Amino acid sequence: MSDVPFAKVRLQAYNSQGWCETYELDDMVYTALEQFLTGGGQIVAGDGKRKDLNVVSFAGNLGYTGDFSLVGQYQFHLHNVSVDALDGAIFHSTSVQTLGFYRDSGDGPAPPSAYANVAYYSIDGRLKMKGGQFEDGYTIYAYVADRGEPGVDDSINFALWNGGVMYSSTWDFPHDSSIDVPTNTVMEFLAAGNLQLHSE
Repeated sequence: MSDVPFAKVRLQAYNSQGWCETYELDDMVYTALEQFLTGGGQIVAGDGKRKDLNVVSFAGNLGYTGDFSLVGQYQFHLHNVSVDALDGAIFHSTSVQTLGFYRDSGDGPAPPSAYANVAYYSIDGRLKMKGGQFEDGYTIYAYVADRGEPGVDDSINFALWNGGVMYSSTWDFPHDSSIDVPTNTVMEFLAAGNLQLHSE
């Protein structure tokens, strides 16, 4: 199968309360992927008072081609987080640095059937603060779990880096810039969305 270029890819995610998030990923080139992660969603954490909630949404896809090249893009939107300066910030990936899959003792994924139910990745990219311009030099490290369909108990833990941790979805992220298969990490369940892992 030959590569298929798209000038722009639009992804949308919804939940039953009417939440909708749209992502436009530029200059994507899709090819037949051997192993890949796709999907997105929203995480919400806090004490129930709107001003104290941490609200982050994300979407995209990452994978390996037949020659093990890493391809894909992800975008994160930090709507309202515990670091006030990052409220409204948008991270857009520009390159995939690492991507791995493994199976833990938890549920999933099915369908589709796959060996792995957890993935970890690091992506370099640009960050735009609210009202600002995109600037290079940022990295997101993340773990995601695919526990079933559609998005049942799927979860994520991620950290935004710029020479150090700027924000972490749980502040329990294993803060190690040389990301590896985690032994223990606290995950945030998706309030909306779905993650799918496709691996042999």
